[in-house]
Amino acid sequence: MRSVILVLPALVLAATPAAAMDDFLNGKVYAPSDADCATLEADGSLEESGYITSEGLQAYEFTCHFIDAKAMTDPRPGWFVDALCEMPGETYPDVVSLFPLDENTLQVTFLTDFVRAEMAAANGNAGDEGAPGQYVLCRNVTADTLAMPPE
Repeated sequence: MRSVILVLPALVLAATPAAAMDDFLNGKVYAPSDADCATLEADGSLEESGYITSEGLQAYEFTCHFIDAKAMTDPRPGWFVDALCEMPGETYPDVVSLFPLDENTLQVTFLTDFVRAEMAAANGNAGDEGAPGQYVLCRNVTADTLAMPPE
């Protein structure tokens, strides 16, 4: 009986990350630029650049479903997110960090992009592929108006 009592709180905590992510993004949508937000508002889709909601990142032929989110408050607020990413012919796990830079901007870093950039730099092919991306809040678009594709 004692082990059941100890396990139940762990199950409740394990079931809450999606709700915690929803609380953080609170139905908000983020895109790489204000121009992308305007496109989302007009068309409900983006061709190349994609957008982020509490469900994940959706872009042309690329999707990352956010599976589990852990909040961080120190040294600054942010989220550590486990994701399942897909593109044509490839499905892989990833880890994403989301840090608010201000009320309207998220810094987004995918571990796979960071590792690829480090490997390229080690081979003398430095680029900005692993640099954190900045996504801006789309003020006139909500997650309810956009839909992630089915898994």
